[in-house]
Amino acid sequence: MLSRKSRCSSMKKSVVRKIISLISILLVIGFAAYFVINFLGKEKKEDKPVKNYVSSELTTVSLYDLEYKEVTSIVRGSEVKAYKYKEKVEDTIYVKVKHEDEIYLIKEDNLTENKEEIIKEKELYVRTSTTIYKDIDSSKIESFVKKGEKVEILGYDKLDEEGKVNRYKIKYNDIEGYVYGKYLVSTLDESLKVYDENGIQEYMDKMGSSLGGGDANNLDYYPYEKPKFENNVMPEEVRSLYINSAAVKDIDEYIEFAKENNINAFVIDIKDNTSPAYDSPVMQEYSPTNYEKTLNNYEDYKTYVKKAKDAGIYLIGRITTFKDSYFVNDHKEVAIKSSNGEPFSHNGSYWPSAYNRFVWEFNVELAKEAVTEIGFNEIQFDYVRFPDRTTKLENSGTIDLGNNYDEEKAGALQAFVMYACDEIHNVGAYVSIDVFGESANNYVTAYGQFW
Repeated sequence: MLSRKSRCSSMKKSVVRKIISLISILLVIGFAAYFVINFLGKEKKEDKPVKNYVSSELTTVSLYDLEYKEVTSIVRGSEVKAYKYKEKVEDTIYVKVKHEDEIYLIKEDNLTENKEEIIKEKELYVRTSTTIYKDIDSSKIESFVKKGEKVEILGYDKLDEEGKVNRYKIKYNDIEGYVYGKYLVSTLDESLKVYDENGIQEYMDKMGSSLGGGDANNLDYYPYEKPKFENNVMPEEVRSLYINSAAVKDIDEYIEFAKENNINAFVIDIKDNTSPAYDSPVMQEYSPTNYEKTLNNYEDYKTYVKKAKDAGIYLIGRITTFKDSYFVNDHKEVAIKSSNGEPFSHNGSYWPSAYNRFVWEFNVELAKEAVTEIGFNEIQFDYVRFPDRTTKLENSGTIDLGNNYDEEKAGALQAFVMYACDEIHNVGAYVSIDVFGESANNYVTAYGQFW
């Protein structure tokens, strides 16, 4: 029979053995957990695909099957899941990717984790003379670049669903800014080509430029698709009535007249020469005299327009563009000038030069405000021209048109229209231009119109 002391000693030994066994078990479990987390888990993590973007100089990139055969293409900018798996075939490295639940191979050079590196263009050429913007949030103009010039690519704003760049950030000489991608091409030869469908260039070669408005052959004839806006449908047939800045107060009467006479659109003045329609914030910023001389206050004018729109009338806002005495009063530096340096009076009115980009900005910013804040469906620019009957004065040096970019009249007007269309289409409205009937003849008019 064991003594009490012996029994206690035996019990202690048993407890120690159990503790040691428990510690051993915990160590094994801990080691196993460590192995799973740090080795098996790591391996699993390494196999997990990582978000990448398709990158290229071109708008589409080839995808290959696991036997390196090209099977489809993908738009650059598309998001894919890239695995660590890589395979080198000759001098090309392929990466396994997952796209729309399918597994493909793609060339390593066509992948990036950085959105800013999606486009790989380093330099492009100007196909259509175009505006350089200061930024992508306004209509403010930094400069101008002509057909055939090379620009360095610094970045971009966004891609469309086809992988095309909306606007590139560019550097031209010492100028940085933004240019619409649709006006740029890859090579110098491509940029110097002219649009010649249906023998248009042969026709233009016969025009000449004897009147001083410019050479029709130097204009851009590349076609652009007419926009359609889901929330702003243009009537198939427009039957309009013109309402000036003062008459808009009687909008109720004009609405009734329209209903009785099959009229479905109003052309309403936003800014006529010396008759600005409402106290626009854009006028306050760019042209205080126009702002002070308005014929209606902002809220009343907006109410008149809304009444017409609520009645189902399609609304066209008219802006007199390059005939604006009040704007010249505020900015004499942009005016067409006499030889003494003072603004030139043409039949009692003063004209900001159609060559001047600050004048462009003002009118387009005003137009955008009229669309987004007042509610117009379309902007109609009038006086998109230089003064008429001034050829002798120009040739004798009696007047100075302020031609800072060495442009022809018709080329400057076309560049303005493209600029205006790009900006106003961006806010969902249409653009129309008033022209003289003479501009439909087979020559460029002396004041620059040619339609």
